[in-house]
Amino acid sequence: MAQNVADPDSWIAEHLSGPQQKFIDFAGKVYEEGALDRKTKELIAVATASVGRCPHCTEGHIEGAKDAGASQKEISEALGVAWAQGSGTQVFWMKDDFADLLGEDWRREFIPEADSAFWDFKSELFDGGVLSRQTKELIAVAVSCQYRCRHCTRSHIEAALEAGASKAQVAETLSVLWVIGGGTDVVWNKEGFEEHLHSAHGDT
Repeated sequence: MAQNVADPDSWIAEHLSGPQQKFIDFAGKVYEEGALDRKTKELIAVATASVGRCPHCTEGHIEGAKDAGASQKEISEALGVAWAQGSGTQVFWMKDDFADLLGEDWRREFIPEADSAFWDFKSELFDGGVLSRQTKELIAVAVSCQYRCRHCTRSHIEAALEAGASKAQVAETLSVLWVIGGGTDVVWNKEGFEEHLHSAHGDT
């Protein structure tokens, strides 16, 4: 769980102590060992915190992943999945709308070299490496959902299940994003929020 959200000496604690404690309780339940182990949850958190553009959360969950036993290679691959999904969702989130306007195979018809190069790039990140395909697909589920790409989210849920993930593991994957989505909203600009809202740094 991101320490910044739980910080007892922060603007959150000062102004929102009740909601802060409830969020801490919520996050604690999500990060408990369950269908997914803590390391996998932290790797999902690393990828989604990065997509959420929160440097504090990303750094905190990189440390959390290391503490849970993740190697630098595993953390790098989790970020690599986010990289690939961030690229793909930009044109897949409105897949049906694009198909309606440009044709079902618009990428292969009009930009075939780029389309082929993208899939080579994604395959390089998803095939092989130290993380299992199942773990990579679960990370892709969370990142795709975060980018609000329905097509990508469904596709990677199906791929995760085919790779051996259980429905409970998919649900726990989404629960990590549930926490990260809330936490990054109040931590991404931690210094700025502290400067304006914390009495230790300014007027109440």
